[in-house]
Amino acid sequence: MEVIQFFSYFWIDQCDSPINKVLTLLAYTHVMLQNISVNAFFLAPEFGVHPDVSKLTTGMTVIGGLLGMFAKTPWPVWLGASPQLLDPIAKLLPEIHSFTKAGTPESCMFESMCAPQVCTFSTPNHLAWSVPVMPPSYYLPNGFLHFFMFFAPTLLMANNLARAIMLMAFVTGPVFTQILAARHMATYSFEWPATWCYMSVAQCTIALGLELWTIYTLDAKSSTRRALLGGGSRDSTVIDGVPEAGGAAVCRPKLNGKAL
Repeated sequence: MEVIQFFSYFWIDQCDSPINKVLTLLAYTHVMLQNISVNAFFLAPEFGVHPDVSKLTTGMTVIGGLLGMFAKTPWPVWLGASPQLLDPIAKLLPEIHSFTKAGTPESCMFESMCAPQVCTFSTPNHLAWSVPVMPPSYYLPNGFLHFFMFFAPTLLMANNLARAIMLMAFVTGPVFTQILAARHMATYSFEWPATWCYMSVAQCTIALGLELWTIYTLDAKSSTRRALLGGGSRDSTVIDGVPEAGGAAVCRPKLNGKAL
C-alpha cells in the first residue's frame, strides 16, 4: 500500500489523469482485499487454529472482499455499459440500485471514500481516496462488512496473542486515524482510510515484535507464553487426550462425535 501511496503523490489532485484513477482503484482494491491476508495469517493452522476454521474464514473474507470490489462499484459503467443497465431490475426490486446512484449523496451518506469521481487528492494531513460506490441495501453491504471481517474472525477464533495484536490494531488503526482525520471534517471520510494504511507500517512492526518476543524470548514452559499462545479455536475443539509414550497427551478434536 505504501508503494501505491508513494506513486500517487506524483499524480495527486489530477483527477482527470488515467494514472491517478488506476492508482486510486488499486488502493481501493487493496483495502477491500486486506481482510484476506490479515485473517489468513492470524488464523493459519500453524498458529494453533483448526484447519476447518482457516478454510471457513478465508472463504468468508474472500467473498466479503469481492462484494466490496465488484458489487459496490459501478465497474460495468467504467467498462462502457450504460448507467441505466440495472434500471429495469431496480424497478422490480428496489433494493437493487441503479448504477446512476453510485457516488450520489444518498449513497455516500454513511460510506467512507464515497464520491462521484475516482480520484486520489491531497488533504491537510495526508492524501485521500474517493470512489463512487453503490448505496447499501439488503443485497449490498456497507463499510461495516469490512470492519467485521477484518477484526471479528481473529478476535473470535485466534489465539490470545493474535487477539491482543488485533485489539492493538483496532485502537491504533480506525480509532486513532478517525480521531486524527476528524480535525478536518470536509475530508474526514476520504482521509482516514488512507491514514490507517500509512499507520499500518507501525502496526506491523509492533505485531512482529510481540510475536518474536513471545516465541523466542519467553520460556517455552512459562505461563505467560502458554496464556498468549492458547485460547484458539483448536483448544476449544479438543475433547479427549491419548497419552504418548512419554506421558504427554495428544489432544484430538472431534468431528460428528468421533475423534479425528
